[in-house]
Amino acid sequence: ISLSENRKPLQKIQIRGALRVLFVGASPESLDDLKVEKTANELEKLLDAPIKKKQIAFKKLLNATLEELRQELLKDYHILYFAGHGSPEGIFLDDGEGDEIKQEGRVIGRERGDKSLISAETLSQALKGKQTRLVFLAACETSKAVDKASEGSRLLRGFAQELGERSNLPAIVAMQYFISDMQ
Repeated sequence: ISLSENRKPLQKIQIRGALRVLFVGASPESLDDLKVEKTANELEKLLDAPIKKKQIAFKKLLNATLEELRQELLKDYHILYFAGHGSPEGIFLDDGEGDEIKQEGRVIGRERGDKSLISAETLSQALKGKQTRLVFLAACETSKAVDKASEGSRLLRGFAQELGERSNLPAIVAMQYFISDMQ
């Protein structure tokens, strides 16, 4: 994507300790079921050797809500990997209204809730001041341009382009078309 001309030059960051990767997976109840947990587990397996050597710290956040994402981002990750549903307008997280999963009387998780559209502005605010260097969006059409001419603008841009303009992220990988996790 073409990024804003007024961006600051990238400064090399020194990473002390492990490279921190946050995997965020969301497959809200009202959208097609995605295998985000399977994707997270496969990625973790691929990274097994550097994880065991403590070169990479890998955290999974499944059925993620915006508030859970904001809280987790306080830990300052270098890479944010999102797997879920997307559109040119944003990514879909969980609304947090799914039923609680209990084990021995203790809440251990939550079922999938409904969808909550997260805009580029909202995500860029959550990433503000963080050391995140790469956002990987494994979500349909997150780099697809939408015609905003009907809104009085002649710009063609989508979620990834807007995220790039609103944040100081040096790298964003996004999908222009529909992708499938059915293999």
